[in-house]
Amino acid sequence: MPTTHFTSDTHLHHRLMVILRGFVPADTTKDEVTEEDLARHDESIIDAWNAVVGPADTVWHLGDLTLQRPAAIAHLIARLNGDIRLVLGNHDRAHPLFGSRSVLAHAELHDVGIPYATMAARVTLRESEHNRIPVLLSHFPYAGDHTFEDRFEQWRLRDVGEILLHGHTHSDRILTEAGTSAEEGSVAEAGTSAAAGTSAAAGTGAEAGTGAEAGDSVDTAPDETTEAEVRTAEPPRRGTEWDRQIHVGWEAWGRPVSEDEIVELITSRRTGRR
Repeated sequence: MPTTHFTSDTHLHHRLMVILRGFVPADTTKDEVTEEDLARHDESIIDAWNAVVGPADTVWHLGDLTLQRPAAIAHLIARLNGDIRLVLGNHDRAHPLFGSRSVLAHAELHDVGIPYATMAARVTLRESEHNRIPVLLSHFPYAGDHTFEDRFEQWRLRDVGEILLHGHTHSDRILTEAGTSAEEGSVAEAGTSAAAGTSAAAGTGAEAGTGAEAGDSVDTAPDETTEAEVRTAEPPRRGTEWDRQIHVGWEAWGRPVSEDEIVELITSRRTGRR
């Protein structure tokens, strides 16, 4: 039976992520990252993705698929199993942050096999035969960032009490706490973590999206945090309030996470299990 999965922040072919994820020594500069290093990073993502996602599955990618032009990594996208639905992040060139360049990137997404790109979506998860759990999908959490201050406020959904699946924080924490910025376990400290599993169906969403310019292959994005800022951020201690935010990013799971796993996580919080 086809399964639905959720993930974010794969950052395919992104030099800074090659460094922060430990594929090269920590003192390597972005200019020193080679094509071979980038290939090892990308292959690890493809392998982990295809280990849990089948060709008939659906994957909601909650942003920062790649900072590259979609056409430039078409050969990588073609190797990822499943029907990919993209909720745009600040590093996706189809995001309006990229201005007029986003129009070309949006068209390129369609050409490389990702015709569905949106700023946010609302889907339902199957809890049982007679019950479904509504959740919102966005790249950004209601609150929290991997810097000291929450950025991109204009692109964040307003918290009206619904469960939110998100990316962006680059934390290894799955449950995002209220007001957590530059948190412990963020990509500032490097590394990834994983869990196990697979699962079922999804719902609906809104249309959107616009992304980049021919010949534009920079490795930075509008308002991007610098490498030095990411590396030196000191994580403050926070409380343990869940606040209905579930992080599905690569640093938290190391692979796409299934619908069943998300449902189990939600129901365990409702019943007080950990």
